[in-house]
Amino acid sequence: MKKQPILPLLRLLPFAALVAAVEARPQWIWAAPKAKPGQTIWVRRTFNLEGPAKGARLSVSADNTWELWINGEFAGRGNEWATPKRINAEKFLKPGANTIAIKAGNDASDAAGLVVRVERGKAVLLESDTTWKASAADPGAGWEKPETADGSWPCLLYTSPSPR
Repeated sequence: MKKQPILPLLRLLPFAALVAAVEARPQWIWAAPKAKPGQTIWVRRTFNLEGPAKGARLSVSADNTWELWINGEFAGRGNEWATPKRINAEKFLKPGANTIAIKAGNDASDAAGLVVRVERGKAVLLESDTTWKASAADPGAGWEKPETADGSWPCLLYTSPSPR
């Protein structure tokens, strides 16, 4: 009986998907190349959503903790850096301007990072990179609201493939 050449190729599909994900992934970001133990940063990014938010999801992870707001509404928190949490962002996003705000904390080491991706279907709408605004000082009440002015916040200067 002749072997089917397709079977070995089918076994490679998960690997191909992994390669595709690695090639198009967001950057790990932080406020400095070396985090301070116990450091907290506040980051924001406003982006424009064309069309409805149907099917939109947000993936986020931080080394070590994070709290997320979308358009001023609390949307989740986490503390597992190795596995990004997926959030149904459909109910928070709207056509037009949208603001993602995240408070991220580093526990005790000098390794820290935050990674974010917003998708709708197969389209990537937003990823963490150096265009995100960051504050290493507590910006005070209302910092997560879309109407809060962040023009004086510096853009993030540090990215890495992974905090560890």
